[in-house]
Amino acid sequence: RALGRRVAAELRRWGIEIDDSGGQPLAHTPPMIYLRLVAEMVADDFAPLTFLAALKHPLAGLGNAARLRDEVRRLERLVLRGPRPAPGLAGLRAALAEEYRAREARDASVKDFVGLDGLFDRIEAALRPLIDLDGLDAPVADIARAHVAAAEALAFRGEGRASELWAKEEGEAASTFVADLIEAAPTLGACDLETYTRLFSELGMTRVLRPRFGRHPRLFIWGPLEARLQHADCIIL
Repeated sequence: RALGRRVAAELRRWGIEIDDSGGQPLAHTPPMIYLRLVAEMVADDFAPLTFLAALKHPLAGLGNAARLRDEVRRLERLVLRGPRPAPGLAGLRAALAEEYRAREARDASVKDFVGLDGLFDRIEAALRPLIDLDGLDAPVADIARAHVAAAEALAFRGEGRASELWAKEEGEAASTFVADLIEAAPTLGACDLETYTRLFSELGMTRVLRPRFGRHPRLFIWGPLEARLQHADCIIL
């Protein structure tokens, strides 16, 4: 399976989308990666690595995707390439304020700081449902609903622009997965956000996505069973 995924990834360099009979784990699709990163970001107390990975993901918008990218890049240059800030958004705010004072003391330019205070406020407002559950044991269904609400708020693209989170086959499959998780949640009891994040990731690996269209008409990746049952003009073993 790993070899098949590597071959498919290599073919994408030439614009070839190949039909893989084994599909790909749902957890490896963009919507599921984004959902996992959102939960990990809050569970990790906004550690720089997960913080940047979540906010730089193509599905993150926070009302204006271009503005978000610009603000996150400036924040990374200013405070996230040196010593690790204190945990949480409060730690990021404190690190930014300290860097601002240091630049003022050196009479250095502070134009890169414009608007970054508002960025923290918008992130906190979007992720509030999930932040409120951090550090608490709660039913899995409640955490999943808060997770979806936070992810949708962070993926908001602005008025008149639909979120791409649940779009296309990957988004539809992710939506079905989340709905099934909430439906099965009463049997899972309660847990904290960190445990929920691991559970979400592991369950996502158990599902496979097989695209219904858009694949190359004459190229296929087959497993041993399909290869025994079908014939082709040329086979690479």
